[in-house]
Amino acid sequence: FKPACDGIVRHVKDLLQSPKVKGVNKILMVGGFSESDILQEVVGKAFPNCQIIVPQEAGLAVLRGAVLFGYNPKAIDSRIAKYTYGVKMNVEFDQKIHKASKKEVIDGVEYCTDIFDRHVKKGEELIVDEAQAEKSYVPLTRQQKVISFSIYTSTEDDPFYVEGCENIGKFVVSVPVGVEDRSVNVRMIFGRTELTAEARVVKTGEITPAPFELPVEEKI
Repeated sequence: FKPACDGIVRHVKDLLQSPKVKGVNKILMVGGFSESDILQEVVGKAFPNCQIIVPQEAGLAVLRGAVLFGYNPKAIDSRIAKYTYGVKMNVEFDQKIHKASKKEVIDGVEYCTDIFDRHVKKGEELIVDEAQAEKSYVPLTRQQKVISFSIYTSTEDDPFYVEGCENIGKFVVSVPVGVEDRSVNVRMIFGRTELTAEARVVKTGEITPAPFELPVEEKI
C-alpha cells in the first residue's frame, strides 16, 4: 500500500498549496480505498492539523453522490478548471521574444503564428453557464472575409505557443468588408458537459455560437 498511500499524500499536499484552499482544516475521505485503516493512519499522520472524516460506507459515497447529482444537476453550479483554455492567434513578429521558425509574412507584414491567447487559466472557478470575459480579434488583411478560431487546452498555466496543447475544435466567423471596425469579440461559456465559444461581430452584432465537447475530466 505504501506507493499508493504516498501518492495520495503528495497529491493532497499539492492541493493544499493552492491559495484557494487556504485555511482548510478538514479532509473528507471517500471511495473504497478510504475504508483502509492503513490509508487513514497515513493521512492522519501526514496532516496532524486536519480533522480526518471518513463517512460510513465510504466506498458507496461516490456512487450515491452521482445518483443524487443525476436527480438534481443544479446541486453543483461551479467547477475549478482543470485545464487552461485559449485561442490560437497571430501577432506582429518580435525577434526578441518570438521563434524565427514561427515567422510568417502576410500581406507584407511579419507575424508570429501559433500564439496561445489565454481565456481561462487552470485553477480558476467557472460558474456553470456564465460567460467569461470577452477578447477582441481582427482580420490580418483588408481582403479577409472570415476569421478561423481554433480552441486549445493546456495543462500549463500560461502557455506561449499552442505547441504541445490539445486542439478541441475550430469554428469560422464571417466578417464585414469595406467597414472600419471589423473586430470580432470572443468569449467562452462553460456548461456541464460542453464549452460554447461565442463570437460577436462588433459592427453588426451578429453572434456565432460554437459548441465543443469538454474533456472528460472537466465535465460535471
